[in-house]
Amino acid sequence: MRISVGRYDIETDGKCITLFKYKTRGAGKNQGETYRVIIGHFPNISQACDRLLEEKIADSDASDISALRYDIKKYHNEVLAAVKDIEY
Repeated sequence: MRISVGRYDIETDGKCITLFKYKTRGAGKNQGETYRVIIGHFPNISQACDRLLEEKIADSDASDISALRYDIKKYHNEVLAAVKDIEY
């Protein structure tokens, strides 16, 4: 299984769930190249989604509590939409 949510992927190998984040190299020979880094390994999709939501909130550009609340709701809905058809 592979689910993409923006700059993140959730994948399973049958033993665990892995959360990846796409990053772009900012300098050097491969500047501009996109690559994936592992955020973590999780025993279930629920914990992976919790961490994904935390990552997306941490990346928020919100400058006040109202904007942060809006972003949290938006990110929550994005994660729910991505995993809505998964049985867990």
